[in-house]
Amino acid sequence: MIVLVLGEPDSGKSRYAEELVMAMSAGKLYYIATMNVVDEESEARVRKHRQMREGKGFVTLEIPYRVDRALEHITSPAQSVVLLECVSNLVGNEMYDDPDRAYDRAGCPRDEWLKDTADAVVSDIRMLSERCKDLVIVANRFEPDAKGYDDTTRLYVELNNTVNERLAEIAGRVDGTEEIREALSRS
Repeated sequence: MIVLVLGEPDSGKSRYAEELVMAMSAGKLYYIATMNVVDEESEARVRKHRQMREGKGFVTLEIPYRVDRALEHITSPAQSVVLLECVSNLVGNEMYDDPDRAYDRAGCPRDEWLKDTADAVVSDIRMLSERCKDLVIVANRFEPDAKGYDDTTRLYVELNNTVNERLAEIAGRVDGTEEIREALSRS
């Protein structure tokens, strides 16, 4: 089953998703970390997330893009529960770092690149989900028309939201802000 945990940045999604994975666990736990450490802020976030999962039995795989490659490292995927953290980082990495998908190297019109990249990201995630027992996906929701976005940020937000919409269509369950708040208030 795919569970999509969707909410605003810093809303407790990660903690909620980890608790969900721990409750689902009947096998090995994997944590696919997608964040590229590029500055002190991202380094601090990675440190925080490592501390949150410490002692919980996760095998961490650092895979910043093309997450289907995680299958090369997951033993017995059909008995494994995987936490993908987080789609928003993954989308940014696909947009800027993937040598085959990066926007500045694509050489095709914006809308074509957007569709092709969203298709590819969702396909990679779907492939991962089809082989694993359960997949919990964490994703940020961004306001599409927020003020102050430049063209590149607007493209990133559109790609992120497009991927989220497609993931919601294939997920067996989508938990949003209300479910996260409710669960975290109980713990």
